[in-house]
Amino acid sequence: MNMALTASLLADATPIGKLGTDLRLQGISKYYGDAAAVRQLDLDVRAGEFVTLLGSSGSGKTTTLMMLAGFISPSEGKILVGGKDVTRLPPSKRNLGVVFQNYALFPHLTVAQNLAFPLEMRGVSKVEIKRRVADGLAQVQLADKAERFPRELSGGQQQRIALARALIFKPQALLMDEPLGALDKNLREHMQLEIRRLHRNSGATVVFVTHDQEEALTMSDRVAVMQDGGIAQIASPNEIYDRPANKWVAQFIGQSNTLHGTIARSVGKGKFIVDLEGGATIQASGPDTLKANDRICGILRPEKIALRGLAGLDNDVVNSLTGKVREVQYLGHMVKLAVEQANGIRMQVVAQLQKFADADVWSEGSSLTLVWDPESVWLVPDSERSS
Repeated sequence: MNMALTASLLADATPIGKLGTDLRLQGISKYYGDAAAVRQLDLDVRAGEFVTLLGSSGSGKTTTLMMLAGFISPSEGKILVGGKDVTRLPPSKRNLGVVFQNYALFPHLTVAQNLAFPLEMRGVSKVEIKRRVADGLAQVQLADKAERFPRELSGGQQQRIALARALIFKPQALLMDEPLGALDKNLREHMQLEIRRLHRNSGATVVFVTHDQEEALTMSDRVAVMQDGGIAQIASPNEIYDRPANKWVAQFIGQSNTLHGTIARSVGKGKFIVDLEGGATIQASGPDTLKANDRICGILRPEKIALRGLAGLDNDVVNSLTGKVREVQYLGHMVKLAVEQANGIRMQVVAQLQKFADADVWSEGSSLTLVWDPESVWLVPDSERSS
């Protein structure tokens, strides 16, 4: 156990109110030699907000969290907690709860003692400590492990205890570095709900680091998608998924079809006619900053496409493309199709099985028409193809 973590757990706690505290990173950078792990990053987290830093390995998300916690010193920039500059303060002076990726439990203390430790340091009564420890163990489904030592637990069980210890004193701000990574699917989903319940009930501010897209979209008020040490986009989960800021974010979050073309004209606020490569014309939505002749990439999620036979299209269908089914993946409650157009471009489609009475409709080699609403395509500038 390093001294910085011990100091953090020993930190004097200010009275915990209903609302958490606001967190702010201003122009934060971290350099290792000439390499920048984080570069000129700005982040404002409102009091009581749940913000997730989402990114792949090396994107800078954990480094950002560790600078906020005080375990890594920034090369430049400022860190504010509740409006107070804590940039040069140690973790013990920041009053932030932290859950680490590598458990960080005291090896010489039992599970119950590990959970009790931060409460004892805060002067909580023995009766209240006993109650909270029991509640914490029940919350992570380890009530029978109270007298075990960390070395007697599996990796997943140790991570659950680490999470329970950080939650037990209900800090105003809680920082989590992939705390659910070692859990199986069912328990992971259970703990996601428990963390969200804690957040709603306590009003604590939460900054959560993960590489799991579904986890980020499910749990967060806002998601900050990180790329190369910076934030590519920060927005609500709905906006991140349905209105990505650029092609990179769209392709990083979930699956997407990309339709390349040129804007022919605007037909209303945020609505456009687009001439696609290959000759088709569609209607789509996008930011008001787009204009005629701009090269664009249309983002179309596979689940927003409906399937039709080659005959009998509804009169109100605006967008449609035809093709042949080249691949079929059976996923139980749904099917994933790869449909190839005459020009060789493939599109991915995800369809609910109950919509189809006859499986031949989507068998390999069958011909289909793909249809979707104009609002289902979101346009972003196509910088790779701009002249």
